[in-house]
Amino acid sequence: MRTSLILLAVSATALVAACTSASDSTASADSNLTLPTLPGLPGLPGLDGGLPGLPGSGGGSTVHLDEVTGFGSNPGGLRMFEHTPTDLPASPALLVVLHGCSQNAPTIASAGFNDLADARKFVAVYPQQSSSNNPASCFNWFNADDQTRGQDENESVKEMVDKAIATHGIDPARVFVAGFSAGAAQSLIMAATWPDVFAGAASLAGIPFGCAKSQTDTFTCQNPGKDYTPDQWAALVKQAVPSFSGRYPRISVWQGTKDSVVGTKNRGEIVDQWTGVHGVSATPVTTETVAGATHTVYGDDGIVESWSIPGMDHDVPVVPSASCGTTAQYAVDKGVCAAGKIADFFGL
Repeated sequence: MRTSLILLAVSATALVAACTSASDSTASADSNLTLPTLPGLPGLPGLDGGLPGLPGSGGGSTVHLDEVTGFGSNPGGLRMFEHTPTDLPASPALLVVLHGCSQNAPTIASAGFNDLADARKFVAVYPQQSSSNNPASCFNWFNADDQTRGQDENESVKEMVDKAIATHGIDPARVFVAGFSAGAAQSLIMAATWPDVFAGAASLAGIPFGCAKSQTDTFTCQNPGKDYTPDQWAALVKQAVPSFSGRYPRISVWQGTKDSVVGTKNRGEIVDQWTGVHGVSATPVTTETVAGATHTVYGDDGIVESWSIPGMDHDVPVVPSASCGTTAQYAVDKGVCAAGKIADFFGL
């Protein structure tokens, strides 16, 4: 059984909050962050072998992240972690990666994104939620304020981008964002509210921008999802920054066909939203099979793509044998490296 994006069961949230708070307190600047191995938690479905998104009894893995403080006013109360490869070139690219509920920065970093940053020499920034902001450490993608440019968590993430640009000489034209689950929903918020900052966004098991405006509305959006026309979905994005007249970010959409947490129709609704934003047909121009996954491309310049992973639940696909992440709860080997394909799509 999988855990929802918003955990409302009091017993579950209390335990998640306690564990994630403990994780928060151990993360420090310039430190190696180790994913903890947790004992089974009897009586809580979906938590028997570790917190969702963290390794179970099979053991943990270590990723190196540095905490960055003083990056701005930080109205969303987030923490900033980054991974900077050795021999970083001049004017590197930046990829911001957002974790899912009950996860943290090192969890999502170990899903292949640190590996790709090292191999392709770009900077990776990992915003981290706190259990004091959300009991399950979810990004608050359903709050109306967070969907408003320059407010709450989206402002905090934007300030992290500004800090990374100033520190590492990032090429402002090569700034991208990706996320899983609640982090995927947040990544699409970043694409909609800061289209002048992000050149591309990737959603792994996410929800269209503007679907929910309150916590109560999350459940319909999450599963089964809402069914709007491309024009209706696109209008929500364009209303976020009415004065914007530039090119919107390119969009990569990922989801498993057996996702038991986020309704699978959301993948198609996100495609509808962003093909509508870009003014291209929601009928794919190409469809191919890659390692059993269905990859579809939209628009003559491939501005939107979709990956449907057969038999995959609410997960990020990794390929450890190809130096693409490690397997864990919510990270499975399906023969397709999401981090690598997303990096390809972004031109990293």
